[in-house]
Amino acid sequence: MRKSRPLILLLLGLVSVFSLTVGASAGLKETYHKVTVRIAGLPPFYSTGVWAGGVFRGTVSGGGELYVEWNGTSLVMVEKYVPNGYPYYPGFPFHPGYWGIAYVCLKNCWNAPPNQTSTVTFHYFPIYYLEVKSSRGHPKGTGWYPAGSWAPISVEEVVEESKNVRYKFDRWEGGRFSADPSEPLNAVLMDGPKTVEAVWKAQYRITVLTEHGKARGGGWYDEGGTATISVEPLVEAKNGTRYVFSGWTGDLTSDDPIVTLTVTRPTLIIANWKKQYYLAIDPNGGIVDQQSQWLDEGAILTINAETPCNVVEKGSRLIFIGWSGSVTSISSSITIVMDGPKSVSANWKKQYYLQVISDYGLTTGEGWYDEGSIASFSVTPTKLKMEKWGWLGATRVFSGWVGDVEVTSPIGTTVMDKPKRIEAVWKENYFWSYVAASMLVSAAAIGG
Repeated sequence: MRKSRPLILLLLGLVSVFSLTVGASAGLKETYHKVTVRIAGLPPFYSTGVWAGGVFRGTVSGGGELYVEWNGTSLVMVEKYVPNGYPYYPGFPFHPGYWGIAYVCLKNCWNAPPNQTSTVTFHYFPIYYLEVKSSRGHPKGTGWYPAGSWAPISVEEVVEESKNVRYKFDRWEGGRFSADPSEPLNAVLMDGPKTVEAVWKAQYRITVLTEHGKARGGGWYDEGGTATISVEPLVEAKNGTRYVFSGWTGDLTSDDPIVTLTVTRPTLIIANWKKQYYLAIDPNGGIVDQQSQWLDEGAILTINAETPCNVVEKGSRLIFIGWSGSVTSISSSITIVMDGPKSVSANWKKQYYLQVISDYGLTTGEGWYDEGSIASFSVTPTKLKMEKWGWLGATRVFSGWVGDVEVTSPIGTTVMDKPKRIEAVWKENYFWSYVAASMLVSAAAIGG
């Protein structure tokens, strides 16, 4: 009796489960759906597939409708993109005249209400293809965009191709842009399929090299543009040294410190210089045939001093005595090699003229004397017979000097601190002629 009890319980349980299952099945009623599917926004030559209850039910063209009935799940779905194949490979066979035009259904799923007849309309909106073309600069923005939207586009502003060649973004072409077409970061209005292209302009580097001064005009220039290159023609260094522009070499030759060229390629221009040294010439009041000047390094110059110079007749003059400074010489002519800054001074001694004047006798001492020297002068003889009455004993006797020196001695000296003029003064002595005449008169009277 104990062994049969579990078996009885098991049988009772199975009967209870079966009764519950049958009762539940008898209480369920299957759900049905009756839906008319309509398509708006598609052109009539395009169609979309329709799925209902997880089963493909057929296709509907633009403007058409499809009636479906089914039992089961309520989901109704159409294709999101038409034509089928999004995002579309290159060469995709769009309908003629509709290249780059597709349609999107933003809400392509719908749950049908159970156990009733209903209608649903799926709306498609056009999208346009944008191709952003550029030969360089990593263009961005290619893709599909809703009709009427602004599609962002961008490209690098400058693309370095080499050290001396680059490309600079110039403008966008092919559409209406939200900003100036010259802006590389922009947006294009999608009012239809678009192909926009970045236009570039080549730029070339102008390289200007100089060892001295400041060169201007180097840098990047548009192809076909005009570049003005310049450099200071004179660059002062120090201690009597400077650099003088001597011309351009490289891809351009010219002696002009300012040049203009049309840019057609990368260009290297080199400024050339010649070194100059200053030669300072101090004539020190005298006369030399050269003036202070700048001379090229290695130049040779001959300088001549005029001697005597600054001559005032019977007055004063300068006598050259030598050069001092970078070159020393007693020669009036020197040659200088410009291997550095130089300075020379002409040195002179001043001379004054002494005039010694006498109407009679022989004078000495007239001539040129160094400034500050002592000049000696004299006249001889100091007594002379007169021309008419000398036979009677009439004489001329030296009585002294007048002028810049006044002495009574026939021999004298003077310090030559200026031009000087002295003149001998003579007196006539008729004493013995009177005596002789008286004697002659007396003798004549006695004889008579």
